[in-house]
Amino acid sequence: MPHRIHTACLALVVGCLTYAAAQAAPPERDRVPHFAVEPLSSLNFGDRMISAVNDKGSAVGAQTTRAGSDIQTTAFFRDKQGNVTTIGDLPGGRTYVGLYKLNEHDWAVGMSDGGVGRQSSFHAVVWNPRDGLIDLGPSSSADGINDHNQVVGYVDSGGPRRAFVWEPGQGMRTLPVPAGSGTSQASGINNKGTIVGHTYTAGESMQHATLWTKDGRYVDLGELPGGYEEAAAFAVNEKDHVVGYTITEQDHRAFFWSRETGMINLGALPGTTEGSVAHDINDDDWVVGTSRSPGTTAAGKPFLWTPEWGLIDLNDRLDAASKDWKLYEAKWVNDKGDILGIGQLGATYHVVLLHAHMPEPGAVALLAGGAASLVLRRRRPVTP
Repeated sequence: MPHRIHTACLALVVGCLTYAAAQAAPPERDRVPHFAVEPLSSLNFGDRMISAVNDKGSAVGAQTTRAGSDIQTTAFFRDKQGNVTTIGDLPGGRTYVGLYKLNEHDWAVGMSDGGVGRQSSFHAVVWNPRDGLIDLGPSSSADGINDHNQVVGYVDSGGPRRAFVWEPGQGMRTLPVPAGSGTSQASGINNKGTIVGHTYTAGESMQHATLWTKDGRYVDLGELPGGYEEAAAFAVNEKDHVVGYTITEQDHRAFFWSRETGMINLGALPGTTEGSVAHDINDDDWVVGTSRSPGTTAAGKPFLWTPEWGLIDLNDRLDAASKDWKLYEAKWVNDKGDILGIGQLGATYHVVLLHAHMPEPGAVALLAGGAASLVLRRRRPVTP
């Protein structure tokens, strides 16, 4: 009898603790991960500054130096072991090559100056360790690449600026726009071949966010109502969910778009006055971007948005070891939850990688779990 009474009391305690844990369970927003800051490079003039990374740990970036009265920018590739390869630029023009995106096969895209003498003419370029720098032609820029080495950007030669897609062995083709459209530009492409960017739908006015399907069909994503008629899409995930910015009556606003929801205004972080821009999205619909006020880099705040958690300042989610950092921008996010951005430690600005880790369960839940384990142990039959 005493043993049964003792077990019953423990069961009652577990029930009370479990109920308390359920009542005290944190809301969805309290389950947002914390982030540890890893500095990748400084932003000091003359240092190698990283501009893009991939899941393998490779990176590309640029180093800006002074040669007499000239400013020269040279690109580099750094593998996951830390070995650095300097990337040459196109002949002609001044010394300039910038690489902005990097895929999982270590192919990078950007632009280089291929002008004549000191007259600049920027060319879209693709680089990989085997082939080196590939020139995609004058008056162009490469702004996105997927893991099939398909490249998107814009080309200006021979008429209005047009969005393009380029593939190895097939070359460049421009993307369709409605009759009467002006400028178009592609900024992102997923592994399905869906492309996003923007199009001026009436001459050089009415800039709308745009999606091109993998079979080349043009889809006008429109804009949010109010303000100037201006919107652009920068990234698309494998579910064809799109992010970018639009201008509303409240200034720039980051948006999320899907076929089911249409365009959603993500708002702006408190204390910022120039609105927000969404730069990237992963396959879990984690959206990252920057909310800004007038001024320098330090006037920005990086955000994370998801449908469950809403808009969150990443500065509020730094773990204990990273509390001395101040974050200003968020540019890229992968499916592991790593986020590339800009931060400051002391007096130095850095390109940083934020590594996500989930918060520990609450103490009440742990206590309830421990008590339950105790009851299970006490109720186990005793072996003679």
